Amino acid sequence: MAAVNTYTATVVKEDGYWQADVPNLPGAHAFAKTLTNLRHELIDAIIVSADLDDDTDVTIDFELVDGQDDVMITAFELARARHRLDTEMAALQRWTGEVSAQMVGTGHSVREVAGALDITPGRVSQLAAQPSATARRPVDREYTAAIREWARQAGLAVTERARADVSTPAIH
Repeated sequence: MAAVNTYTATVVKEDGYWQADVPNLPGAHAFAKTLTNLRHELIDAIIVSADLDDDTDVTIDFELVDGQDDVMITAFELARARHRLDTEMAALQRWTGEVSAQMVGTGHSVREVAGALDITPGRVSQLAAQPSATARRPVDREYTAAIREWARQAGLAVTERARADVSTPAIH
């Protein structure tokens, strides 16, 4: 999975066109008739200005320059929240796949894994069939710590479940 690069762009609407500028990245500016096109044009400008690979995942947070349109400001804040949730969802999906593979690899039935993870047995089978779900891998302690911190910030209860060879957080 490629790293996500997030940039903040100031935007203003003048004469029917949206204009955007990334203040801390010289040369990263764009204009377009719609915000969707502006985002696409600005991503291209950021990739060129920051000398990033063409396939780099770029996320842009818009900030309104004049600050007069409360609804637009709210929409931009909502977009930022959605970007954060998308990132967290991707992390949870990876973690679900890893835990599912570990459980199946240690002899738990597909139905047990499904019940424990609150997913369907069919999804467990899909996860187990993925190439990354072959042998049981050691737990990535940094990744587990990051998930634990995410759960705490989200207000979820985190308890430790330990075995001799693995300690994983249980989130409720």
